[in-house]
Parts: sequence; C-alpha cells; structure tokens
Amino acid sequence: MAENKNQHFVPRVHLSPFSVCAEGKAIHLFNLDRNQSFFDAPVKNQCSRDYFYGQDPRLETAIQTVEGHYGDCVSSLLKPRAVIKDLHATILRRFAYLQHVRTEAAARRSAEFAFAATSVKGADFEQPSFKEAVKSAVISAMHHYAKTMSVVDDLKVRVVRNLTSVPLLTSDDPAALANRWHQQHRHAQHRSFGISSAGALLFLPLSPTLLAVLLDGDVYQAEHVGGWIDVSNTADILACNHQQVLNCAANLYFGERSSGDDVQAIAISVAHLRPPSRFDVVMAVADGRTETHTHYAVVDAPDAREHDDVLIHVRTVRPVPPTWPSFLKFRNNRFVFTNDTGAGFRRRRTATSSLWGSPPWRKVRG
Repeated sequence: MAENKNQHFVPRVHLSPFSVCAEGKAIHLFNLDRNQSFFDAPVKNQCSRDYFYGQDPRLETAIQTVEGHYGDCVSSLLKPRAVIKDLHATILRRFAYLQHVRTEAAARRSAEFAFAATSVKGADFEQPSFKEAVKSAVISAMHHYAKTMSVVDDLKVRVVRNLTSVPLLTSDDPAALANRWHQQHRHAQHRSFGISSAGALLFLPLSPTLLAVLLDGDVYQAEHVGGWIDVSNTADILACNHQQVLNCAANLYFGERSSGDDVQAIAISVAHLRPPSRFDVVMAVADGRTETHTHYAVVDAPDAREHDDVLIHVRTVRPVPPTWPSFLKFRNNRFVFTNDTGAGFRRRRTATSSLWGSPPWRKVRG
C-alpha cells in the first residue's frame, strides 16, 4: 500500500516557490468559479486527494523520484548565474509532460470521454460512476506516461527570466499545452491537437520569476542566450499568465497578498475565453449502406441511444489566447508532417503509426 494517503496531483515542490515567502507553508489563491481570492491557504491541502494515484507504492515512489529531480532542477536554476544544462532540459521536459497528464482536470477530461463512449445502446461495458471514471483515468494516464515519456524529448527547452514587476502565476493544472501554429494555420485550426502534434507548446511556470517554455523547434524560434530568455515586456508576462487562466480547473496561485487585485484582473480579462466544455462530442448513426460503404448521419445524443450502429467522435476543445508572447516567433522555413489522415499534423519525431497499412508520412512546409 502507498505510504501517503494524501497524494498531490500538483506537488508541493512545484507550489513552494509561489507560496508566501517561498517557504512552502501558506499560499494565496484566486478561485475562478467564485471570483474571489483566498489568503494564507495551507500548501499541503492544495491540489491533493486521498489515494489519487491508487495504492501502488511503486507508482508513488516513481512519481516522487520525478518530483525530487524537478525540485533540485528549479533550485539550481534560481541561483545567480545559473547555467541550463542538458540534464535540466530533460528533467523539465519529463516533469512538464507528467504534469500535463496527471492533474485532476486532465483526469476529469478523460472521464468525460469515457462517459461519451458508454452512453450509447449496445456498449459492452458498464457505465462507471464519475468518481470511478476519474480514478481509472488517473491510473491509465500514469501507465501511458511511463510508455510515452520520450514523446517530448525533441521539444526545445527555453527558460524565461521575468524582469517585470508582474509575477508569474501557477495553477491547479500548471503545464499548459498550447499550439499557436495549429490554431492559426488554415488547414489545422478546425482539428484538435495534442502533445504529439506539430507546433506543440508547453508553458510551465517554475517560480514568480522563471517560466519554462517547451517548443517545437521546426515551427518556432525564440532568441535566447544559453537557453535563457530575458523578458522585460509586461505584455509578454501577461500572455504567459493567460495560459494559466485558460488551462486551469479552478485555482490560480500566488505568493504576494498585494497581488490579489491584479490576479483577479488578469483572470477576468480572459475568463470569457475559457471553453464551457473541454470536449465536443458528435454522434452519428448508420442510415444507409452500399456494397463497400456505410453512410452515417449526425444525430443528437438521445437519438443515438436507440441505434445499434453508432460512431462517436470526441474532439478536444482548446482555448485560444488573446495574444502570444512576442519572444515566440514562427520560423521562416517551418515544416510539419502529415499522412492526410485523421492523425493530423505531427512533428518529425512523432510522425509514426503502429497501424498496418497506414499511409506514409511526408514533410510539408507550414
């Protein structure tokens, strides 16, 4: 059995630099649902659930190992004249990806998918309770992470040094996946994107003064010195904070009580861009056949339950930020990969398929 009953889906080692005096004891938060700030909340009670990862001690130990390396990495980068080493980049990639897949918000999104798949007539498995679906999604995510952690190894790692008076914020879902290329390219903007997609970005705040940005180097470029990007433009820091507001489940975290009104203003400025649902579920039923094809017609969910032959398409809905940081630019000679299927546009490393007979991937200018 796991040693710790209270398990954090955003670890205390991540929240600590954002806590009051960076002591890791108390932290201020702004709750978007209540539109209210709460001060001096115990860090130990934030972003945690009883046995969130189940009761497998091996899984708990593996997670704690990743978190320990991350804590050492951030401490090192916060030192004066710090150098970003290859090991730092690897740790930040792995931790950012782990955070992306393991939060309660991520589990709830997966649970919504499970409910869509089990809500039609003839589903050969019993519909779980929402709590059971979330728990199952967490365990599945951890196993998926163990098998696919190298999917982010090609992403370039840059660390922003915040030289403005506006602190960087973190949240209850801090590794924000975004994709400027995908949302602005005319052939891609109506598709969903994921961690394997061309143009992938991950924004992970490390402290009020540091932010890790993981980017697809075939699509973007960001001027840097040894991996560092010094940012003195307040608008750029606000654009990074918007990623936290748009991605979080409910709470933003900060360490200075005097920042409460500013955090509220930041949240309100983009709250209307948060999608009401993170999934679009489209159901279609068979309404005609030929010798070689079956034709499906889109119907409302209640009507689909009366049919035996149903297709379910679930598309992730991603928020579109109002602005992007000016230090993040498109490459003039950017390129992506496609095989003209529903797999979408991929990066060089992820342009693979395990399906027999899958069309070959080809490089295209983006």
